[in-house]
Amino acid sequence: RANSSSVKQAILAEAPHLSNKIIVIPNPLPYSPPPLSPKKTERLILYCGRIHPEKGIELLLRAFDLACKRGLCNWSLRLVGSTDVSAGGGGSAWLKHIVNKFSSEGLPVEWFGPLYNEQELQDQYSLAPIFVYPSIADKGESFGMAPLEAMAFGAVPIVSSIACFQDFIKPDANGLIFDHRSASSASLLSTEILKLVNNPKIRDELSKNALQVRQSHHPSTIADQFLSYFDSLL
Repeated sequence: RANSSSVKQAILAEAPHLSNKIIVIPNPLPYSPPPLSPKKTERLILYCGRIHPEKGIELLLRAFDLACKRGLCNWSLRLVGSTDVSAGGGGSAWLKHIVNKFSSEGLPVEWFGPLYNEQELQDQYSLAPIFVYPSIADKGESFGMAPLEAMAFGAVPIVSSIACFQDFIKPDANGLIFDHRSASSASLLSTEILKLVNNPKIRDELSKNALQVRQSHHPSTIADQFLSYFDSLL
């Protein structure tokens, strides 16, 4: 069982003789989604995950800086996650370097730290109209749980063009995708951020479509897929 199409392709590359024994079943949401909160009113762009270079944190900050210079105002960027090396973060020295690099810009950036309480994390997803996950780890992503969770609370995802995200994020249907490999990746991400900020109608439509993961990736839906394939083996 591969949890994404890209993982299936990686397995096939190593063991093509197993092609008839591989099935893709995605990861489920880690909980039954609770009722939705009232309409989002905060002007918040959210990132949740490890605070590490391979997650595209510096790329996100450069893009947010560009967006502000291109007219973005009264919006803040909040980064939720651990920088501790023991928790998969980039470490305090790297964080200090990044903070110092962008502090002179006066950007409205909140370094929120890690949240290990499920309800507190859900509260963040509930607040944010936009969720950005700009990972540059081409060989380090196998699914993309954070964007999926954000979508379950109506946050519109903007993600890099890593293949696994494209199993459940469809450009201009329920989210946006930018080319993180481009030399102008920060500019491309900035453009996508401004597209959502400046077009509430588009943002609302993508948000409504993103909520469909509550059904497609509900634990019971994924459980049924497992049971169906177990039956087919028998």
